[in-house]
Amino acid sequence: MIVFLEVLSRYFFNFPFAFSGELTAILFPWVIFMGAIIVTKNEGHLSITHFRGLLRSEFQKILIIVGKIVMLFFAFYMFLSSIELANSVSAQKFPVLQISMNWLYLSGVFAFVGMSVVLTYQLFELIKNSIKDTRKEV
Repeated sequence: MIVFLEVLSRYFFNFPFAFSGELTAILFPWVIFMGAIIVTKNEGHLSITHFRGLLRSEFQKILIIVGKIVMLFFAFYMFLSSIELANSVSAQKFPVLQISMNWLYLSGVFAFVGMSVVLTYQLFELIKNSIKDTRKEV
């Protein structure tokens, strides 16, 4: 929307908005990373399920749990890296908006916290359901 308004103002009114490029650069990662949280919640990430489908259901559940644990460790590592990156650019400012570049990189911190929360919940539910399934079999 911001880019569309920028194009309209530039071509029809010959008056470009100076802030639109920087605002777009800040908001784009936020939108992408919020989408990544939603994809994680809906389990929409790409995965290869052919080999997992060949296994018995107990082993499938184990592989799913291991996959969630790996994703959780990755999200935690990326969270720490995002904090480090945000801190390293905190003194720099966008030239037009005069706000810290921290806002650009805090989107990663927010996203990986959100993904960690979602993955932790999913992992808890998987383990809880696995325990229930084991009790039913006994």
